[in-house]
Amino acid sequence: MAGKKPLPNISLVDEELAWMDVEDALFDMQETGRELNEVWEEFRKGNVPADLHDDAPLRLEDAVCLPELAGVYTVNPEFRERSESITVKTLRLAIERKELAVVRPNTKNLYVTRRTLREWLEACQGQGNPRTSSSGKSAAMRKDESRTRPSGTSTTMTSNTSLDAARRILQELKKPSTTTSSKSTRRK
Repeated sequence: MAGKKPLPNISLVDEELAWMDVEDALFDMQETGRELNEVWEEFRKGNVPADLHDDAPLRLEDAVCLPELAGVYTVNPEFRERSESITVKTLRLAIERKELAVVRPNTKNLYVTRRTLREWLEACQGQGNPRTSSSGKSAAMRKDESRTRPSGTSTTMTSNTSLDAARRILQELKKPSTTTSSKSTRRK
């Protein structure tokens, strides 16, 4: 005992708690190391979100993978996930209707940007959808448009009713107008 320094006055309980704290810290460091390794591996593979500029041109096939459209856009194209609700066809239709601005470097390729996609989405949300419910229609209209038919009816009967209505309209259109003078509508 001649060369050893005496330990500070620490009780055994305090010493065990200190070791537990050290073990917890080491475990946390190992866990953090594992998490960092996982993140690094994902980064190395390219399975991390790509940081794209708002005005960077994107092919429509890549644009549908953007988070703005509920997709996953990663550095590595193999890990990209397309939006389930917005498709390339949806974007093409919006471009045709002049709702979505497009970058067109040549006559073949179409490109969009994150900024134009966000503007298009905001415009779509502002428009509101036309009402598809039939609750505002009269009872007679709802009865005629019902998908279920009363027993004993047939498609022929329904189509004849529509045909009869079209014939009545045609007959009304063929009649001479009461506001037009006979001089100006003289037939040759």
